[in-house]
Amino acid sequence: MDEAAFAQYIAQTFPGTIAVENEGDTFFYYNPGQKSPNEFYFATIKTKDDDYDKASNVSRPGTFRLNIGIGPETYQSMFGAQPDKVGKGDGVDPDHVYTALDKFHPHPVYAKMSWVCILNPSPVNFPTIKSLLEEAYKIAVAKFDKKNARAER
Repeated sequence: MDEAAFAQYIAQTFPGTIAVENEGDTFFYYNPGQKSPNEFYFATIKTKDDDYDKASNVSRPGTFRLNIGIGPETYQSMFGAQPDKVGKGDGVDPDHVYTALDKFHPHPVYAKMSWVCILNPSPVNFPTIKSLLEEAYKIAVAKFDKKNARAER
């Protein structure tokens, strides 16, 4: 699947999802009907590097990175303890090879917040991606519901 196919899958699979494209990158958040000022991102697709996020070298032709915000337990089962800081530019772990394709990585900037990523995923990794997206979506829905329940009081 390419980035357009992943974008379509996410937008069509998860009800209440809003997809916003900005300069080639796509951001997915939960906000059914866009009725609330509160929105919770659960996935993004990145197609280019910028000053604060260049570790994956997604500016290579034909390269994209799918980012997914999962729970801490799942993150830790994949990579161990989260870093204690947000990454800057080259990633949170200078020894990690963030440019490797079709391999799960801690997110180079947002691993501290339990985000993971994969560059140019193959069909072999789709079952895991599907599961991670489902978890991320459920987390976003729960945060949205909790925040909006407080706002209604």
